[in-house]
Amino acid sequence: MKRYIWVLCAALMAAACTDDTELQLPSAPEEEPLPAGVVEVPLTLTLGADWEVDAPQKRDVPPGQQPSLSVDGHAETENIDKVRVITFRRRNPDDIIVTSEADTAFIYDPSNDLTLDCKWEESSLTDHKHPHKVARDTLRKVYGYEYRVVALAYSSSRTFADTEGVAPAMGEENVFDFNLSDGLKFQDFKVTVKDYGVWDDFLTGSGTITQAHSEKNLSRRIAFVPQFFFGYCHTEDGNPIIPFSEDGAIGTDGEPEQDIDKPLTGILYRGVAKLELNFRADLHKVAVVKDPLWCALLATNVNTAVSLTSYDDFLSPSLPITSGGGYTMIDRVVSLDKLTGDRLFKFTAYVLPGKMKLGIRIEYAAISEWEKIRSGRIVLSRGSESSAENATGIISTDVNGEEFYFRRNHKYVFGNPDEPDTCPLCYDLTEKYELK
Repeated sequence: MKRYIWVLCAALMAAACTDDTELQLPSAPEEEPLPAGVVEVPLTLTLGADWEVDAPQKRDVPPGQQPSLSVDGHAETENIDKVRVITFRRRNPDDIIVTSEADTAFIYDPSNDLTLDCKWEESSLTDHKHPHKVARDTLRKVYGYEYRVVALAYSSSRTFADTEGVAPAMGEENVFDFNLSDGLKFQDFKVTVKDYGVWDDFLTGSGTITQAHSEKNLSRRIAFVPQFFFGYCHTEDGNPIIPFSEDGAIGTDGEPEQDIDKPLTGILYRGVAKLELNFRADLHKVAVVKDPLWCALLATNVNTAVSLTSYDDFLSPSLPITSGGGYTMIDRVVSLDKLTGDRLFKFTAYVLPGKMKLGIRIEYAAISEWEKIRSGRIVLSRGSESSAENATGIISTDVNGEEFYFRRNHKYVFGNPDEPDTCPLCYDLTEKYELK
């Protein structure tokens, strides 16, 4: 009898527990309050989308002095999907005794290091009513500190040229590094583009013989410069130094109230130049006419480092790749359907500003190993040195006919992709135009 009573009690208890469980609704997790002296402020970053092109009629004036024309570039921000926000802070100089420069230096703040998604939004910018790419989040400020906040946008979905596995295939975040470390000062902050060694067949084609012609003046490096957009954050007064609190509305006592949660905004602008080359392969300039298997776009003086303290830092990037004569691969076309038939080459590359020579390297389906691979310089066609129809901002008075000056936030289109024969560039694979 006792056994049955015990079983009945156990069943009733289980049923009661079940009913309580079903009736109890999960409570939303309570958000922990911020510590005293800490505030979070909204952060909004917008991509500036317009390209600039040098006014054609002013082609003959030195770089940096040309009037520029704006060209819509919204479509070309489609794959810009990430923004890295880097913050530096210092003790408010008004609250401490300053004894050295170190006391007033902004130091890297890892607690405000953010990677944000960048999405299309209707723009509230003056004269820009169409959608822009925008990133949003919050920044945490602590009483007693001032801040400097910079941001760099890039594409995590960009696909790079095939390099036979020696360089990343996708994602611009994989081809650059920041020099971030504990104690890093704001004035020392920079980004460096990675470079990679070429694969063996890039030097010798699919053969085994290494010819002097096939390796001469090559850096033997590959570099893919990201589509960097750079800017800084500020409150409505535009000051890049962000205090914990600012003067707000006038209070009843006639004194300004202290506003601690003013939103931060910033506009990011392109720091690089874009190159588009569209021209037809001139097969008659090699000894034996054969179909090309792949072709690579080369450039000298490919800068790989830039400071990130100001947008003007992109006027003077550094650390050019100069080894072996300095011709570095910046794009490659390997798809046969793009090389045969109409034999149209379509290259797209981004570069940090600077003067550089361009070259091309082609592997042919030739029987002789000597004829498998050829290199040549890319130069302006005769008569196009001052042409205003076919490209933008190609040449300047302090650059000769085989060097090009590429500027930040400028787009350079050489040749109409639908009419490649209009391209003002040409190349020659004979010894006369070997890389040098």
